[in-house]
Amino acid sequence: MSTPAAAPFEFTSVTVTFPELKPGERWVGLVTTERGFHHVILLPGDNDEASQKRQLAWAESIGGDLPDLLELALLWRMLPAEFQRDWYWSCERLAGDESSAWYQSFNYGTQYYDDEYCELRARAAGQSGHRGYGRLREVLEGPEGVLTAGHPLLGCLCRQ
Repeated sequence: MSTPAAAPFEFTSVTVTFPELKPGERWVGLVTTERGFHHVILLPGDNDEASQKRQLAWAESIGGDLPDLLELALLWRMLPAEFQRDWYWSCERLAGDESSAWYQSFNYGTQYYDDEYCELRARAAGQSGHRGYGRLREVLEGPEGVLTAGHPLLGCLCRQ
């Protein structure tokens, strides 16, 4: 029995413009999705425990949004010292159960879901008014640099 041939891979270079950060903001890294690349930027501030709905409103009030699960995993990997050893809400709901939402432990890095009314901590990222497409998910473009297949950023897509 022979191993099937790998599908051909075609790489298109991408130009990356790193965002200008405001005081207290931290650039965490780059994430790829089916829509392309986006920056992950952590905003200053760590909010005390509250329901997911209240945390979403808090994040919006400071010009951000709650990170999604992938972004929380990147934050756990890259900036664990920026978080208390506690649970933090994500912006994601549990599929098929609109009364539950996902969160991440910054004690062990695990992700769980629970009722949206549980009171957990929150950190914000991105900008409000562009839910899912603000600075947190800014499409990378501009003359600053070009990622090619051999570029180190494509190895992990995060700051080392």
